[in-house]
Amino acid sequence: MRTKKDPPKGPRGHNEMDDLSENFQLWSLSGESCPEGTIPIRRTREEDILRASSVRRFGMKKTLNSVKMDITSNGHEHAIGYVTGNKYYGAKATINVWAPVVEDPTEFSLSQMWVISGSFGSDLNTVEAGWQACLPEDIWGQET
Repeated sequence: MRTKKDPPKGPRGHNEMDDLSENFQLWSLSGESCPEGTIPIRRTREEDILRASSVRRFGMKKTLNSVKMDITSNGHEHAIGYVTGNKYYGAKATINVWAPVVEDPTEFSLSQMWVISGSFGSDLNTVEAGWQACLPEDIWGQET
């Protein structure tokens, strides 16, 4: 008979007490904070939309027509883990970012967690959180 073991809480060397140290988010330096149990969400501003070439293209990655993709692959590398079934009341992820390299405007590096409800039709709802690296002056108009 086999017994199931709980997975480790985090990667080796990860100390949960480190997570309780000072908050290093830039917005917190101004004294702003979120109510207990909530997270900050960056709201879209008018200048963000005005910086886009059109409302339809707002938030989309820029591509160059001269870029040729490998015909055997779309150039997208990813890994997926998922669960289905029952009701879920929370989610947690540890995202490691080790100095991602972005070399030209057509590239970006993204690590994120999605929580999805519904199918991929009109009832799709998602919450996404993560880390993205792209070249300075990306679509958000700020250096990354």
